Amino acid sequence: MGLKRKDFIGKNDYEFFPKELVDIYWEKDDEVMRTGVSNENEEQVLYNNDDLRDVLTKKSIAILSETEKLLVGVVRDITEKKRIQ
Repeated sequence: MGLKRKDFIGKNDYEFFPKELVDIYWEKDDEVMRTGVSNENEEQVLYNNDDLRDVLTKKSIAILSETEKLLVGVVRDITEKKRIQ
């Protein structure tokens, strides 16, 4: 995203992305957390606050204990691939 780690601390998604994109991200996150089923999605993110990029995300759950689980995501930039298509 063109930002440093310190730029993210104490902030949430709505401070970096338009509301309509964040709402989609959270909907997909909630689906994985609710069902326990991984998903893969094409989404868009803003890079450097003005460059809209296409990304492929894969989200799944990491179970740490009976009561603790984490959402794990991998994001791959597919902008150039989409432009070629």
